Amino acid sequence: MAQPDKINPRILGQRIAAARKARGNTPEEAAELLQCSRPRYIAIEKGERQAKSDEIIKLAAFLGRKVHELVRPTEPILDVHPDLRAVAEKMVAANDEALNAAINELRRLTEDYRDLEDLAPRGAAEPLDFAAQPIGGFPFPERYKSLAVAAYQRGDIGDSDLAYYLRCDIVTARETAIASVSEPTASAPGSTTP
Repeated sequence: MAQPDKINPRILGQRIAAARKARGNTPEEAAELLQCSRPRYIAIEKGERQAKSDEIIKLAAFLGRKVHELVRPTEPILDVHPDLRAVAEKMVAANDEALNAAINELRRLTEDYRDLEDLAPRGAAEPLDFAAQPIGGFPFPERYKSLAVAAYQRGDIGDSDLAYYLRCDIVTARETAIASVSEPTASAPGSTTP
C-alpha cells in the first residue's frame, strides 16, 4: 500500500466519500467505525485530514472495497452514476442494488482503462478493434494485457497491480510476465524481417 503521507488526501477523500455513498452508509456510521467524531471523519472525506494506514484499511473493509481502490493516485471517476441511472431506470424496472453494482463496476473498469492508458508508451493508444466480451468476467483485451506486462517489466507497476490487471493470482501474473520476455515479438504488418 502507498504510504499515507504520499497519498493525495483530497483524492483519497473523494474515493472514500464515493464508496461510502455507493454503499449507502452515513458519515456517522463511518465515524463510529473509526471511533472518531463525525467532523473528524468529514475532514478525511474533504481532504482536510490525512487518514492513517489503519483507518484506510478499516474503511476499505467497511465499504466493501480493496485498499488499492481507495489509494489510487488518479482522480476518481465520479460523474458516471446520475446519467446511467436515469437511462437505466427508463429501460427496465430498476433493481437499485444490481444497478448500483453495475455502475460501480463500470466506474472501476473505466479507471482501470485510464490507468492503463497512462502506463502505455506514447503512440500505443491507436484505435482498437474490440471483440465482444462476456458480461460476467470482464476480461481485458489481449492488447491491454500486454501493456500491463510491459509496464510491470519497466517497473511502473508491481506484482499485485499486474495480477489485478490480468485478472489472475500473483504467481500466474509473474509467470505471464516471464513468459512474455522469452516470446518472440510479431513483426508489424507491412514490415519485412531478415
